[in-house]
Amino acid sequence: MVFKHLFGALALAIAATSAHAEDWSTQANERDIVLKDFVFASGEKMDVTMHVTTLGTPHQGADGQIDNAVMVLHGTGGSGHQFFRPQFADELYGPGQPLDIKRFYVILPDNIGHGGSSKPSDGMRMAFPHYGYTDMVGAQKRLLEEGLGVHHLQLILGTSMGAMHAFMWGTTYPGFAQRLAPFACNTVELAGRNRIWRKMAIDAIERDPGWNGGNYTKEPELGLQDAHDILLLAGSSPLAWHKIFSGWLFKNAPSVNVVEHPVYDVWVKSCAMSFPGEEAPAPTSSAKPSGSPSAAPLPKPTPAPSPSPAAPAA
Repeated sequence: MVFKHLFGALALAIAATSAHAEDWSTQANERDIVLKDFVFASGEKMDVTMHVTTLGTPHQGADGQIDNAVMVLHGTGGSGHQFFRPQFADELYGPGQPLDIKRFYVILPDNIGHGGSSKPSDGMRMAFPHYGYTDMVGAQKRLLEEGLGVHHLQLILGTSMGAMHAFMWGTTYPGFAQRLAPFACNTVELAGRNRIWRKMAIDAIERDPGWNGGNYTKEPELGLQDAHDILLLAGSSPLAWHKIFSGWLFKNAPSVNVVEHPVYDVWVKSCAMSFPGEEAPAPTSSAKPSGSPSAAPLPKPTPAPSPSPAAPAA
């Protein structure tokens, strides 16, 4: 099965960075697709620009429809470009790998509010329509159908927020994608500490005088830095931090501080969310876990579920 090693490959990609990274961006195509009169769930309407990056070549089946498309969806604060990082791309896009671009047409959209797609910071600020996951998924569908001529996907793979979108695709547009692969997310209410730290990040930005009630003339840098730090604690792995730093500290403490660790700065940037204009690099450490998970086969496609109400937007 084409995708049977997908889960194992992703697990290994998260754990380690390839020593010989390829520049996949040189093989990519990028474009902006304008969705005319896009209607948001709030009832607001405007033309929405969707930026999309693609790898590989679309193939048409006997019915004339593109039959080799897969879509990969980023998380909060990300963009399609994040999937060029070697710990992801070098494990998936090469010859014989799960998303081999010689066989598959890989679609990497920037979602509303992210990357090169329409977002409040383009100029509208707080006048930008209120949007949530329903709008993001709806824009993805129009992007596929109207912009790329894709009416069926072999796979939707999503990480974090992108995983939530994958779940919504399965309930809102059952059967459009043959397989769903949601990572780093589950079908539970956004509540408890998860909701609190998000509000803390929002409060940090809104308390910055530069925010000016949303009418900022430049990014509220102090608030964004505080939000960046909060997201670092919320989004990074305590076990990974321990493995990377504890041995080094044991050898050097108490004469040094953890921030003097040679990979500290790049690790911090890789764990935290990127803001507009900032592309967080991948960790440079070659540290690997003592054991690697075995590749788990992707389940066979099941009949499309009956439509059900989509999860509320976070």
